[in-house]
Amino acid sequence: MRTQLRNAAVLAACLMPAALRAQERAAFIVRLGTDTVAVEQFTRTARGVEGRCIVRTPNTAVRDYVVAFGAGGAVERAEVRMAGASDVARLEFIGDKAGAVPYVENCWGLLELATRRFAAGRDQAVKQVGIPPGNNPRPRTVTIERRAADSLTVTVIEGVPYRVAVDRQGRIRGAAWAGDW
Repeated sequence: MRTQLRNAAVLAACLMPAALRAQERAAFIVRLGTDTVAVEQFTRTARGVEGRCIVRTPNTAVRDYVVAFGAGGAVERAEVRMAGASDVARLEFIGDKAGAVPYVENCWGLLELATRRFAAGRDQAVKQVGIPPGNNPRPRTVTIERRAADSLTVTVIEGVPYRVAVDRQGRIRGAAWAGDW
C-alpha cells in the first residue's frame, strides 16, 4: 500500500504543470530587537513575483505588489497597491540594461530581485537603481558587494549596510544590520 501511495505521489508530481512545479514561496520577518517591523510573503515564478508586505513603521501600511519579468528574467514592469487605496503605482522598465528594480522600504522580496541578479554575475560589487513607486519617486542606489560565496553586503541607505546570507541563486536566507549607531 505504501509503495502504491509513493508511486501515486511521484506520478502526480510528474503530471503537474511545469509552471506550478517552478513556483517558489518565501516569507520575511523584519525585526528591530524584539519588535516586528515588517512581515512579507511572496511567490516567485519564471514570469514574475507577487507578494504582500505589511510594514508597521511609522504607521501600519499594507502593500501588495506584482512584478513581471521580461526576456532573460529582467524586470519589465511592477505594480504596487497600498491597501485601502484606489490607485495603483505602475512602473515600466523599458530597455533597462542597468538592472533597475522596484524598491519599497522594508520589502525584502523586492530587494531579492537585485541580489538574484547580482548572484548571476561575476562582479565583486555593483550599484543598481531601486525605484520606489509613487508620483514623485526618488530613486535609491542599491549597492551590493560580495563578501563570500554565501554572503553579501547590501546598502540602500548610505551608512546603513546589511550583511545578507544568500544561496547560490541569490535568494536571501537572512540579513542583519552591520552598521554602528
